[in-house]
Amino acid sequence: MASRSAVNNKDLRVKRTYKMLKEAFMVLLSQRPFEQLTVQEICEKAMVRRTTFYQHFEDKHDFLSWFIQEQQHDFTEMATSGVTTDDLQEYYAQALRNALKYLRENAPLIHLLLDAGVEGQLLMDAFSRGCVADVTEKLSREENIKERLGDVPIPFLAEFYVGGLIAAAKWWFAQGHPCSEEDMMQYVRCFVVQPPKA
Repeated sequence: MASRSAVNNKDLRVKRTYKMLKEAFMVLLSQRPFEQLTVQEICEKAMVRRTTFYQHFEDKHDFLSWFIQEQQHDFTEMATSGVTTDDLQEYYAQALRNALKYLRENAPLIHLLLDAGVEGQLLMDAFSRGCVADVTEKLSREENIKERLGDVPIPFLAEFYVGGLIAAAKWWFAQGHPCSEEDMMQYVRCFVVQPPKA
């Protein structure tokens, strides 16, 4: 099996294959639980040969792992795009705004995850873990972050706020957008406190 990290990202055939597999997988997952799906069904729906699938993935579980990583990466890229940690209240408010934009643009996938019961919760848990890892890594690269955070460990801060932001975004989405995005950002500004200085 070829390593996905070694795949030439400029190869349009590979990009098309991955895109077709993702789209087919979301359609099938909306119809039946993951455990009932087969690689054959995914390939038929995506119009991709099984041999091609197995060039990139070991099995459907490996594919699922990749699928979650892709969604999580897209989410954190959008959520943290253009925001800095100079002011943590503003950082999380802007991250929430970007997260809400991601939810709007990926509404079918989000509905699928929210409606998928235990399976959906497992996907969301994996999604959250990836987001926490990305935010932890981003905060760790910031200049003078340890001085600004005092005794608060970076992994704790990332876990605490990412968990809250994802829960708030899920609530906003599941309730059918009961308040504006600006209101949501204001709520975040009210609740996010700056860590004590060392």
